[in-house]
Amino acid sequence: NLAYNCFRDSLHCALLGVSVFLSDVEDNDGGFCIVPGSHKSNFPMPTEMIHGDKYSEFIVQPKIEAGDVVLFSEGTVHGSLPWNNPKRQRRSALYRFAPATNSYGRSYFRHEEEDGVCRWPEKMYENLTDAQRAVLE
Repeated sequence: NLAYNCFRDSLHCALLGVSVFLSDVEDNDGGFCIVPGSHKSNFPMPTEMIHGDKYSEFIVQPKIEAGDVVLFSEGTVHGSLPWNNPKRQRRSALYRFAPATNSYGRSYFRHEEEDGVCRWPEKMYENLTDAQRAVLE
């Protein structure tokens, strides 16, 4: 659940994204981008925005210095613009935090079992130790 909720004067964010930038990002370099306030919209992102056909005026690519940290709700529309600076590499570390009762990333593999539950494909478990299996479950 990527929900960001406000209930009885209390904000609840189930998933937190943290980007630690290891290199500078100048205006129009590309890289990390975000749509400020989109976590509050409660509507899916328009398809035209995903493909860059429309609404680019709402997408912000912040100027960042190495060492800067950006925290954001995973419910906020965010992503990466094409990297346009051949003079330096784009370097960052992305961390995601969630309550122990939530998991993140299952939508990436889109493997649905017969019972309707999304799981890692069985092939992913081949040659894993018990500890490694526990991380995936």
